[in-house]
Amino acid sequence: MNANDLRAKANQVTDRKRLDIVYNEILLPKLKRCAENKQKELQIYENCYDHQVWVKLKELGFNDNLQYLCRGVMLPYLTEKGFNVTYSPYFTYIKF
Repeated sequence: MNANDLRAKANQVTDRKRLDIVYNEILLPKLKRCAENKQKELQIYENCYDHQVWVKLKELGFNDNLQYLCRGVMLPYLTEKGFNVTYSPYFTYIKF
């Protein structure tokens, strides 16, 4: 393993930790609330207006809002967790 491989591996671990934080602190409470209301999906739309979420994402170094993060960077992470993610230009749905 050369230095570039080690650097890439370190970035993956750091990204995984950041994604874990987004999942545990932002998405999981929203998913639990949906489950309590007997909904089978979480609908995310322009969550950049939720100031607390926006601040948390900025602290973690993400420049996108939650909607674009879930359908971009977090898509493999969420599918690995067993969720089905679909999206349109206006909404992102996380189905469970």
